[in-house]
Amino acid sequence: MGDLTSAPPRSRRVPGWRSGLVLLLLAGMVALGVVSSRPKPLPTPDDPQNLVQVFRSDLPCDLLLALPLRPTDQIRVAADVPLGLHPLFVLVDSDGSLHELSPLDRRQNGNLMEFSAPPLRPMPLPESVGTKVILVCAAPEAPPTLAAVQEALPFGPWPELPQHTLIRFARGGVEVTGPKGPRLPEPERTADIEGKLRDLVQKLTDRLPFVVGVAFPVRKPAAGLP
Repeated sequence: MGDLTSAPPRSRRVPGWRSGLVLLLLAGMVALGVVSSRPKPLPTPDDPQNLVQVFRSDLPCDLLLALPLRPTDQIRVAADVPLGLHPLFVLVDSDGSLHELSPLDRRQNGNLMEFSAPPLRPMPLPESVGTKVILVCAAPEAPPTLAAVQEALPFGPWPELPQHTLIRFARGGVEVTGPKGPRLPEPERTADIEGKLRDLVQKLTDRLPFVVGVAFPVRKPAAGLP
């Protein structure tokens, strides 16, 4: 009987046709966008951002799929801000009142700093229904002041948004969007709030290098829904 300790190690070889099939499947997934061969590009200061993660009954939900939000929902806000800028996070309630969101957590991601609020647990929404706006703006020397944001805001409450619609805005413009199922509303239904948000963006970008935000509806759930 030979010395078993000196026997060469055994390995399992994958037949050539199987490895070729795996490579072919991966190539097809890359072509279809299921698997990306390139890292996801980082946002630029002109790109809109979703900003808001929703928690419903303590479970995380995608913002678009959670529309309209409910007064009992909780949210967490996160924004990618260019390095060297100091952000201010603001929630503008449906009546136009401002609430600063602080303190902020932070972590670096390439040439961006991801800020989020609140740092540990999501926060409850104000109990009122209507259109709410999350706004993140930043400046190089120090965070912008609430007074500067207040000066740029339109007077009075926000116009009502259709229930399955949100509006993202940034220096690059204003974008109406919604989940893939329901169709977007007719332009005249969002024209008023789009105009107010464009005016807000214009006033802020005249003095600040970074402005992003999102407007979304909050409604009481229909009878019978949990």
